Amino acid sequence: LAENYFVELRFDHEVTDRTYAYSSGGWIRSRFAGVENRWTGAVGMGVKLLASDQASFDVDLGATVASEDRISGETESFGGRRLTWEYKRQVTQTAEFVSRLVVDENLSDTEDLRAGFDNSIGVAISSVLALKTGLKILFDNQPALEEVDLFDAPGGTNIGTVFTPLSELDTQITVSLVVSL
Repeated sequence: LAENYFVELRFDHEVTDRTYAYSSGGWIRSRFAGVENRWTGAVGMGVKLLASDQASFDVDLGATVASEDRISGETESFGGRRLTWEYKRQVTQTAEFVSRLVVDENLSDTEDLRAGFDNSIGVAISSVLALKTGLKILFDNQPALEEVDLFDAPGGTNIGTVFTPLSELDTQITVSLVVSL
């Protein structure tokens, strides 16, 4: 069964009018990408490059820790760095466009680079709830492995299994219920 779940919590603390510190934590299960569980934590600093009533653009850089359990049975824990930018635009009084790019690099293996590019429109249902639809593009330079059946050429008889990498690029259409406290 292919499933994809995630939870992310983030806390921002304003240091000056234009700078902020942040901490975040998250959990992902993405069977499409071969990930059973990925736990992440991050801390960092950011700068507000644009801040108005109609739009904002923030960029931040942070340090991360991650622990990942892949469906193939591999487990890996590592430290890394994260670059994030986020653009928000108030489209109407109740609708907001958000474009967010997150790039994570594993410092133990710099070829292990992941990126997520998420573009969405959220519509407020109440002061606390919003419905958000979007397009998410995910890149993983070292994707998880998938076990597939191996057949011999002449008769097509199953002779075992082999591991092959999953796709580096995933595209998802998302629908989310957003709770803002």
